[in-house]
Amino acid sequence: MAENRVHFFEDENCELVTLTDENGVDYEFERVAGIEYEGAYYELLIPTGEADGISDDEAVILQVVEDENDPEMVDYVSVEDDELQDAVFAEYVKAAETEGYEE
Repeated sequence: MAENRVHFFEDENCELVTLTDENGVDYEFERVAGIEYEGAYYELLIPTGEADGISDDEAVILQVVEDENDPEMVDYVSVEDDELQDAVFAEYVKAAETEGYEE
């Protein structure tokens, strides 16, 4: 079984990601952490402004996959499985507590 790992993106090195919803509306997110979980890679993102369907105190967990057409690019894919989202978030929380980060 692969080891689960969490990488925290530090504030000074924080990258912003712009994601486009199904209506063509762009939203900017801050990358908080990258989580390797059971052989897949996920990122925990928080919106930098208002985002439809996301409260101010919520984060989004998306799977990051290599773009089929361009290996230099990645796609962010929704995680529809609630149990998987919870498990990935639990890995983040466990690592944050170990590292002394606040939620």
